[in-house]
Amino acid sequence: MTLLMHATLQGHAVAASVLLSIGAPWNVLSPSNPSAGDLSMEHDHQEAFDVLLNTTYRRSSSLVPLPERSTKVTGEDRATWRRGCPLASTR
Repeated sequence: MTLLMHATLQGHAVAASVLLSIGAPWNVLSPSNPSAGDLSMEHDHQEAFDVLLNTTYRRSSSLVPLPERSTKVTGEDRATWRRGCPLASTR
């Protein structure tokens, strides 16, 4: 069990926020398979869950896949990740 899992299991939203701010991974699974979010919800710690949810959204929305043509001979499309809003135009 990670420190983040322990914090969310106990409902320590501030501790979870600090751990996430220094780069703790939010999506790690424990050996029995629940994540930090699963643990917070199983024990009715909504505030800790909200911290995870907001951090997850901020981290994932800062990278947007923008399609571009590959330089390979096959001409397959590939996505590259660029910083921006997930609703931004992909032109």
